[in-house]
Amino acid sequence: EYITGQNSLKEGTHGAEVVRKVKEYIRSNLKNDITMEQIADLTHLNPDYTTRIFRNITGMTIRGYLIKKRMERAKTLLQTTGLSVSEVAMESGYDNFSYFIRVFRQYFGVTPKQFRRESEQRRNHGIFGKMILIYGKVLFFYLIRKKQHFSYDGFTHEVEKMIKSVARMKARNRDTYI
Repeated sequence: EYITGQNSLKEGTHGAEVVRKVKEYIRSNLKNDITMEQIADLTHLNPDYTTRIFRNITGMTIRGYLIKKRMERAKTLLQTTGLSVSEVAMESGYDNFSYFIRVFRQYFGVTPKQFRRESEQRRNHGIFGKMILIYGKVLFFYLIRKKQHFSYDGFTHEVEKMIKSVARMKARNRDTYI
């Protein structure tokens, strides 16, 4: 049966169901400790066989998938909440804070605190870019409404004032991150 490949067909349909169950269990229990014994109980299969099926279908180990999902959760929490890094660690399923930081750094290349700071800076740079566009449009429509005739030098002077104003706001905002 194994040599002829007939077993692989059974494993394929059954394997997809095993992978679905494992993924669903991980999603539902991300905050909790998850052991291979729990997963094996869920699938009613040997832990090694469950791992082999999962790896053959997904291309990654169950542990690798668990870490990926926990890191995605941590990333989302750091970007969207004001939770402390230790609270993010707990919400992502890590009781050991230093281990969480080590895994996070290996996964993303920066610490959770650095990641949050960089995310906020990227978000704020996007806001300042929008402010420049809005300010430029407001200035343009203001000048049109007033039907003022302006020279190129006068217009560039107004734009330079706007850029300096935004640069000052950026500098003030950057100071809050230090």
